[in-house]
Amino acid sequence: MSTNENGILPTIVTITSLMETTYRCSYEFFIMVDDASKPNYTKIKSLEARYNRLRVNFLEPPQCLNAIEKQLKNTQRWPIAAYYRLFLPDLLPNFSKIIYVDYDIIILGDLDEMFHLDLKGYNLKAVIDPNPNWNNHIFRHPKYICSGVLLMNLKQMRQNGM
Repeated sequence: MSTNENGILPTIVTITSLMETTYRCSYEFFIMVDDASKPNYTKIKSLEARYNRLRVNFLEPPQCLNAIEKQLKNTQRWPIAAYYRLFLPDLLPNFSKIIYVDYDIIILGDLDEMFHLDLKGYNLKAVIDPNPNWNNHIFRHPKYICSGVLLMNLKQMRQNGM
């Protein structure tokens, strides 16, 4: 996940939705934040005390993001935190694949089946947006994907230089 201070409560809701609807798997979240030392982020970390199957880690964005941050702010479409997912192959070098979810997602079941989908030959798998017409002002393609839920093949992305 990635978030900023405005997304703390939705992040807690997303994690809680997963933990309250699943009971057999353990989950480790890597949450990219603008400054992990900010005290408000401890509210997310405190979920570990409630769920013994949960581990929360914070990642700070890579330094290279500072160089393009001004350009990203000029788009004003999404917060800077929305771009953090693009750096996951480098930020998580010991992982071959992950599930990325936005902080405004409600998870109503185990992610185990999704995690074990075959990614051979793919950088990522995503959900096709059920109503791409909502996004006509952005993209005009019938197979627009929801970038808020991604199964990412980090190993292949690194090999492809993504």
